[in-house]
Amino acid sequence: VKFIGERGSFTINFSDENKMVSSHFNIDGKKGQVKTYPDKGAGTIFFGTYAQDGVPSFVGTWDLISFGAPEPFHPGFFLIEDIFIFHKGTHHLTDTTGGLFEPFEDFCVVGGPFDGGAIDPTGGAIVAFDQIATIAGFEGHWFMYSPFPGVGLDPFTCAPLPPGIDGFWDWGSKSGTLTRLFP
Repeated sequence: VKFIGERGSFTINFSDENKMVSSHFNIDGKKGQVKTYPDKGAGTIFFGTYAQDGVPSFVGTWDLISFGAPEPFHPGFFLIEDIFIFHKGTHHLTDTTGGLFEPFEDFCVVGGPFDGGAIDPTGGAIVAFDQIATIAGFEGHWFMYSPFPGVGLDPFTCAPLPPGIDGFWDWGSKSGTLTRLFP
């Protein structure tokens, strides 16, 4: 089945419901891959791109995925339960910490404690401070305070980030920026 929208398209082969395969994923001119999950009821996916500072060839896409687990301190927010990273349009990387996200205190977006990185599928906010992801044996950290699409806030000062930057990451000796594409 081919899905086509204003910003791009992708194809999914549904012949084996336990292992659905994607191909030809292209959103805003960026290649990617689709990871599928069995139906767990409600769910939300936010996605975007990443780039390494000063290294234009170290790029890819990311997905923040929630299956609908409520964030206990903020009604309407859901915990981010999985991260899927597609590097350079050639292979995917998975966070092997498996949904174990770090609690933090938010001072920028809605205020108060969070049990871990969270998304608001209705308002579009992403709130995540110093979340840890273990990818390919290396520990990485990521930060994203984005109260709604197109607006990123510095996680330490709450000041607006430059246009096109919604968060930051570091992994091993690399660091860079995160940009939201949708929603």
